[in-house]
Amino acid sequence: AEDYLNSVMPCLDTPLLARVAAGCVKPGARVILGHNQYEGNLLANAFAGPPTPTGMNASAFAHALQNLFTDAVFPHGLAQAIAANYSDTAAAVGRWEAFAAAAGDYGMTCGTVAAQEHGRAAGTGGWYGYLFTHRSANALMPGLNATHSSEVPYVFNLTGKDSFFGFPT
Repeated sequence: AEDYLNSVMPCLDTPLLARVAAGCVKPGARVILGHNQYEGNLLANAFAGPPTPTGMNASAFAHALQNLFTDAVFPHGLAQAIAANYSDTAAAVGRWEAFAAAAGDYGMTCGTVAAQEHGRAAGTGGWYGYLFTHRSANALMPGLNATHSSEVPYVFNLTGKDSFFGFPT
């Protein structure tokens, strides 16, 4: 697999695609791998600050995309083409939201989908995917919506447990 497809490290921070390709997933194993609707909101919040009514300025947006999509990671010219797609998105949804989408797609979503497709193609067993969209009203920062890791309290049935992302109600 191409290096840029290993952008996600979903299996205890190990490159899942490489493990599938090397035959490290037990034949017949059932694998569930998914992502959240707003994966990048947490990353955007960490790197660009929380969303504000005035949004992210054009210079900060361009700089953030340039730092995210580099020629060192992507084949020559692809980084600029990818960044241009998110620039178009910014016109519709706002710069902060577009950067959050870019960060989530780069950091989790694209790699997760690639791992699912690669696993299915390798015939290693049942591969199942999910898209988590629920926003916990009791999260400490509910404006982040269904961001990275917000499904964890639901997956492990942490009803009533205090969590940054809220808990099942």
